Amino acid sequence: MKLQVALDFLELDEAMAVTAKIADQIDIIEIGTPLIIRCGLEAVRRARELFPEKTILADLKIADAGAEESQLALDAGADIVTVLATASDNTIRRAAEAVHAVGRQLLADLVSTKDIIARASELRELGADYLCLHTAFDDESSSERSYELLAELKGLPGIRVTVAGGINPSSIRRILPARPDVVIVGRGLTAAADPARAAGELREAMAGAAQSADSRIDLTDVAGLEVALDRRSGRLIFGQDVAEVEPSAKKTEALKPVLLDPDGSGPEIMYWAYRGVARQGDLPLLEQHRLRHDVIVMPPGKIGREYAKTTGHGHPPLPGREHTYPELYFVLHGTAHYLCQKVRRAEGEKPEVLDAFCLVARAGEVVFIPPDYEHLTINASEETLVTGNWAGTTYQPTYEAMAASRGACYYLVEEDGTLAVRPNDHYRRHGDDLEFRRAEGSLAIGLGENDRPYPAVAHSPERFDYLIGRGRYNSLLEAWSRVRAYELLADGENPVSNAQTVLDELGRVAKGLKQPEYEAFVRMLLGARSVYLTGQGRSLLVAQAFAMRLMHMGLSSHVLGGCTTPSIGPGDVLIACSGSGTTAITLLQAESAQKAGAAVIAVTCKPDSPLGRLAQPAIHLPAVEKANASAASRSVQLPGTLFEQALLVYFDAAVITLRKVLNKSNADMMRLHANIE
Repeated sequence: MKLQVALDFLELDEAMAVTAKIADQIDIIEIGTPLIIRCGLEAVRRARELFPEKTILADLKIADAGAEESQLALDAGADIVTVLATASDNTIRRAAEAVHAVGRQLLADLVSTKDIIARASELRELGADYLCLHTAFDDESSSERSYELLAELKGLPGIRVTVAGGINPSSIRRILPARPDVVIVGRGLTAAADPARAAGELREAMAGAAQSADSRIDLTDVAGLEVALDRRSGRLIFGQDVAEVEPSAKKTEALKPVLLDPDGSGPEIMYWAYRGVARQGDLPLLEQHRLRHDVIVMPPGKIGREYAKTTGHGHPPLPGREHTYPELYFVLHGTAHYLCQKVRRAEGEKPEVLDAFCLVARAGEVVFIPPDYEHLTINASEETLVTGNWAGTTYQPTYEAMAASRGACYYLVEEDGTLAVRPNDHYRRHGDDLEFRRAEGSLAIGLGENDRPYPAVAHSPERFDYLIGRGRYNSLLEAWSRVRAYELLADGENPVSNAQTVLDELGRVAKGLKQPEYEAFVRMLLGARSVYLTGQGRSLLVAQAFAMRLMHMGLSSHVLGGCTTPSIGPGDVLIACSGSGTTAITLLQAESAQKAGAAVIAVTCKPDSPLGRLAQPAIHLPAVEKANASAASRSVQLPGTLFEQALLVYFDAAVITLRKVLNKSNADMMRLHANIE
């Protein structure tokens, strides 16, 4: 963790004099925006001359001309140049290219950025080396702070985070637990009565963040039962009413089959697992409902470059169900990364990754592991991770599949001081990007917004029977699976291209329509005493829509099956709609109408079908009917859909002609439109 002083002075000599007093205590000298506006880049040149061993940051807050303005600062001797996170992508990209060309770095200032987390990932891709979580000078009097975003930003891959805004020796302790890479202090140093002393206090506080004087961390409030963590030993301390549980140590040696670098150096013990942590009085009810509460304690550490993690496991299928058991996790201390993967495995082939994402959760947050996903817990932070979880005792986790593939489909590693993702080549993947998501606690049915998982489950275990495959929760899980499946396709699906596909298919049908059939169709409608329509399913809905339009034009129209439909007879016309021409009910109705003396018009994909041969005329819509499997490749839509769409278009095309013949204006038709709605 580095200390940066922000020289937001208006006089260059004064700024350099204060810097000289604290130079031994600071790592980065920031030539502030007001000083650059007042003195120009001469301020950067002077700082470089006076403090050649220090890193110099030019706070230009570039908003345009990224390459050109960056080059000016670089020529003056800057090591780091700043750009506004709200600048255009091209501006940021060009600034990054300019500084990287000479081995320097770019900082993106997040001040006034609306969606910080979303923009943070974009900025890293654009080339930003640092992101600054910045409370604006004009907002520093506000009680609101964005410090709580620090841990979330630190959890994103490849991102170094600096923090600025109203920091002083008193307030710095609020942000240190999140372990920012750089702490930026302005007036808290430069306006102090004794800047050197203030710098020393800041350094002391920063050093103390790594090793707190108080080794005991009370987890009672977040856990919901009396338990604490002994920071020195890494062991849990239980309250008087909590059953004593002896942990099992998971040695790093046992994790070699799932490590990126099995021979890498690291701690002897990766984590401690406490099985069955509960209050004494809760144990009988939990055993009755076959639920168990476990706690994992994972100190910070790495094996080679890879962050500390659990072995990773999956769950067996629910009895008589397609899906596997779910699981409920929650973070008691630190920041957790839950890597989840859905995999298809076939003998003799690399496993295929159908879906993979990483859920990032901080203390107090709940994580729901959905069915069918293998998962593991990773500690990519610099503090001890403590997590609890609820699972059923009716099954045993499965470890063999992930171990056979050398772990999960991705490894989380440290590169250049930041979190990075490395793919596992023992899998086949749809892409090389791992999606980082907020925790999926909203799926945890039975938990209220402010509920803590332990007391919620211990007091009402029947609400969590879904963890052992009972209850009515499966429909909600399936709904989540459907939404997730769409998210995986969403980038390639858009209404414009899909609508154009439908229009293209309809266009092919329209080109096959025959003029003589259309003329006969219109003549029969105009000459009919009454027009009757029938069809089944969606075809019936289209028939009803056409009957409504005929009524709007003043023609007598009815749909078979209605309780007010009169008898049919000579002079009447029945329009029978069936793509296959073999729909039994429609065919029977057509035969009955014909026996009653009515004329029958068939609208079908198959004019040589029983319905088509019965009718005079048979209107041929050259779409794909349901039963014609060999022709299904002509339409990407569900069988029958193209016929129903073409049917509606054909009927609406006829409405255009009929309106002209009948001289019906919009006003004429609206007078017959329903007025009780």
